[in-house]
Amino acid sequence: MSSNLRIVAAFGLLLLAAIAGIFFSGQLILMLLKVAAPLSVDTYWSYVKALDLPQFAPYASKIKLAGAIGFGVPLLAWIALLIPLFKPKAAALHGDARFASGSDLAKKDMLKPSPTGIVVGKHGGKVVRLPGQQFVILAAPTRSGKGVGIVIPNLLDYQGSVVVLDIKQENFDLTSGWRKSQGQEVFLFNPFAEDGRTHRWNPLSYISPDPAFRVSDLMSVAAMLYPDGSDATSPQF
Repeated sequence: MSSNLRIVAAFGLLLLAAIAGIFFSGQLILMLLKVAAPLSVDTYWSYVKALDLPQFAPYASKIKLAGAIGFGVPLLAWIALLIPLFKPKAAALHGDARFASGSDLAKKDMLKPSPTGIVVGKHGGKVVRLPGQQFVILAAPTRSGKGVGIVIPNLLDYQGSVVVLDIKQENFDLTSGWRKSQGQEVFLFNPFAEDGRTHRWNPLSYISPDPAFRVSDLMSVAAMLYPDGSDATSPQF
């Protein structure tokens, strides 16, 4: 809770304590004086105003006692509530990190469908997706389910463009048909395939056949491959 909300809550509790004190003090006066009268919001103040009258002098101590107790108890309760309200949160000795709960995931919109969210698992029967532009890294031993648990679900769910390093070609075989049916262009670039099953890509196809533009196009491609940066004088260039 922010400091502003704490201050508002403190004033709200003080108002409730004051109202409780008014009625509690009035009830105590009626009890101490053994007066059979209906309790109202001005019962206590009516007796306080009458303290200067001679006929009320014998009852002054009881009236004051009723006010002290009637307002003192709610005031003490208000102070007791302020202590935890404004008490600074103690730092955890060993940290307070924990696994996220379902409510934590919902607050971060990780349980909502997202066309560009990255599937990271399931929680309570719902798919957990990481929205936004954050990166995800997954490290696990061989044959531990990285492909069937993360890679393939994302290729079937993610609606944006993806580039997959598919050494075994399993991801392409299992998901390319689905992605193509959803309107995606799917390419398999495997130039060293023994069966020749590959698409082709020629970076020089961007070069204009017109001699007037050929040199500038070549320079543009070269600039993209080898940008002129602060380390352009490095021996590797």
